[in-house]
Formats: sequence, C-alpha cells, structure tokens
Amino acid sequence: MALSMSLLTRLKHNPISQTHLTPITTMLIASYFKQLKPKEAFKVFNWMVRPGSPCVLDVKVCGILVNGFCRIGMVLEALKVLRQMFGKWVYRGLLREARIKEAMELNEALGLVWDVGGDEAMKKVLGLLDCMIGNWIE
Repeated sequence: MALSMSLLTRLKHNPISQTHLTPITTMLIASYFKQLKPKEAFKVFNWMVRPGSPCVLDVKVCGILVNGFCRIGMVLEALKVLRQMFGKWVYRGLLREARIKEAMELNEALGLVWDVGGDEAMKKVLGLLDCMIGNWIE
C-alpha cells in the first residue's frame, strides 16, 4: 500500500503525468478489489477525493467502488462513495429538476452517513431514495 500511495503522490507532483492519475487510480482500485483488499481500495478513493487532488471522480471508478463494496458487504463505504457522487452529479441534477427539497434532505441524510454512520443513517438514506423514486414523475 505504501508503494502505491508513494507512486500516486509522485505522479501528482509531476505536471506531465497528472492526466494519467485517474486511470492509474482506477486500475489500483480494481486491483485491490480483485485481491480482496477493500480497505486499500477505500484509501485510494480517499486519496482521489481529497482537496487539491487532480483526479477526476468519474462514473467508472464510482461503479467499481460501489459494486466492490456492496459485494463484500461494506455498505457504509459504498454510501460514502455515493455521497461523493451525490455532491458532484446527483445534487446538481436534482436542482435542475427543481427538486430542491429532496436534494437538501438527501444531502443531509448522506452527511449523517459520512459523519455518524450506523444502520439508522443508512435506513434513512434508503428510505429517502425509495420515496424519491416512488414520487418521481417524468
């Protein structure tokens, strides 16, 4: 793990290689899941989303993370990835659809998952998602 993080940090400080960081982190995350090392995959994810990181959190890496964590039973970590996705894409989409109340409620619920964790916070998020999907009118 230390070698992976060292490589990523060195690449981050080399402007020429910064465009290659997202594919490299995606490959590292996928590799860690194949080796059944989800905690290491989560560490790489946290490195990707920290302030000042040149990495782009794209759909591919989020899909790998959420799928990998859910298969292993690490639902809290999957929800944390969803929280980052939410902040980037879903929140803006809900605002565009004029669903401000739902956006604020989901943002608050996912914030609880991130800060507190636990079954109650996860149930609240799932309940809100079920309600939003059930009430959605095209």
